Amino acid sequence: FPLPDAGILALAPAEMVHAAIATARKAFGVELALTAPHLARLDALLAERTRAGEYTAERFPAMLALLVGAFTGEVLRLTVAGGDWGAREDDIFATPLPFLLYTRGEYARQINAVEDVMAYFWTGDGPSSYGYYQEQVAALRRLGFTAAV
Repeated sequence: FPLPDAGILALAPAEMVHAAIATARKAFGVELALTAPHLARLDALLAERTRAGEYTAERFPAMLALLVGAFTGEVLRLTVAGGDWGAREDDIFATPLPFLLYTRGEYARQINAVEDVMAYFWTGDGPSSYGYYQEQVAALRRLGFTAAV
């Protein structure tokens, strides 16, 4: 899938999340907080105004998909304890995009929220951002990760 330009990829995930909030404010006229209900709201807005699986890089900006993926990942990180944005040396899938790494003892699980949400926009396969978030929360809880405090 096409990647956004190198400038946006150079941003830290937290900066991408702030850009996502600013983009939602400008494009949709909504204020978002880093919560599951606000992710659901963003997801509903995108469902109304976009058609997943019907886009190419020329017709849907990779930057918007990247920002939605970062927002999704950050809400997940804040919801389930034990995860943080991973460092390049921890990347087992060699993704050029930010990823979450959940660790407990010697166990580690990499979640490519940004990449998976971007792929959804291009293919239409899998759940939208809020559905993806719900699936990941359920999977992490089955693995013994708990709600963040």
